[in-house]
Amino acid sequence: VYQPWAMKFLGDWKLFNWIMFSQMALIVVVPFILPESCRWLISKGEGDKSVNVMKKIAKMNKKEVPDHVYEAVMQMCLNKNSRMRACHLIPIWTSSELQT
Repeated sequence: VYQPWAMKFLGDWKLFNWIMFSQMALIVVVPFILPESCRWLISKGEGDKSVNVMKKIAKMNKKEVPDHVYEAVMQMCLNKNSRMRACHLIPIWTSSELQT
């Protein structure tokens, strides 16, 4: 959608080509920068990693998350049915304590 306008602005097809090609570098770099999804980690039973990711997100957003939320996440991972329960995280995320 934006490529024709970028080409008109740049005026040089070689520079345009390098800029469009450099976007491919994002595909290689982004997986190393972004953390894995908490939902995916919980479905895999990796509660420690999921809690660490949640703590980092809370720290970046300057929010306090109650300890019982972390304990609930760990409990989900310890249950043998955690793969089926991973889709039902809405009650944790919609807690009134997290919305403030």
